[in-house]
Amino acid sequence: KDPAKRTFYRRLYKLNHADQPCRHLGVVKLLSKGWGADLSVVMDSLLQAFLRDQPAPRVHAETPWHYAAKKDGSSPVCSRMDLSCYFLNTSSACQISDDDPSSGGTIMAPNTKNYSQGKLISPPSFYAGTEPTQKNSETLQQLWWWIYEYATRPQTWLRHEVYKRVLTVNMQVPCGVMHVRRGDVILERGGWKRQYYDLTEYIRAMNDRNRNGTHAKNILLLTDDENAIKETVNTSGYNWMYIDRPRFKGGEGGYENQIPSNNPKEEVVSLLAAFQLVRRCDLLVHTKSHFADYLYHEMKDGHSGNSSSVERINLDHLVH
Repeated sequence: KDPAKRTFYRRLYKLNHADQPCRHLGVVKLLSKGWGADLSVVMDSLLQAFLRDQPAPRVHAETPWHYAAKKDGSSPVCSRMDLSCYFLNTSSACQISDDDPSSGGTIMAPNTKNYSQGKLISPPSFYAGTEPTQKNSETLQQLWWWIYEYATRPQTWLRHEVYKRVLTVNMQVPCGVMHVRRGDVILERGGWKRQYYDLTEYIRAMNDRNRNGTHAKNILLLTDDENAIKETVNTSGYNWMYIDRPRFKGGEGGYENQIPSNNPKEEVVSLLAAFQLVRRCDLLVHTKSHFADYLYHEMKDGHSGNSSSVERINLDHLVH
């Protein structure tokens, strides 16, 4: 439906899958911090390559990606233990082997000073010499999300697993979404430390901004804390919806440990199911988080890309 998006994907496909001479390309290091941080680094690098008219760099995991195996390498989802366990290849373009980090090649680090989900960018040029119809930052941010959608195309088996997981939640609409991140909050230190909030503060924020008086009664709760699930018992008048899966209590899992089930595949299936579920809702309450950006993108996309149909509330901005 979007001619600009169709043009973009045609060029992206040609760049990454058409027959062409081998090129010296960098590789981007796959982090193991959290879904938002891990994917943001990869997508920033893919965007840079695209703007340089280059095929996507190879994504390299120096150690097992924590969503593809346990940190000690056990319970691998696939032998490579990286994004390829779940998603289709971003490129079939030939890359010269001496760019492999195991052969002394150079890791291609994203330009984190200028690139962050396509924001705050001073780009060298636009693709195919086409002039943008919007401001540079807006145009590149859109390209960033299109690349994210391209790079996270699920394999067939994963599509089936996510579909089945979605069906386990009895979704009622209209609905709001609460992203209650707790695990790292207790353990974080320094400038990135997040604020801990009781569930009642999320409810208050949602009710204060509720536009039609109905969808705040149906709440999809996304949380890494089993205690937050238990807190719903102390509320009344709400229909709480959530994915039934293992969760840590508070910070018992340790810092940047998102695998309470000890089964990385199950965690990814639940995560991607959450992305599908939120598309039906139109109100998001969250705190500082890359992951919340992904939720908001899915919600807008579920409403035909119309941001005015989805309201986003950052609890940190209300309290501080």
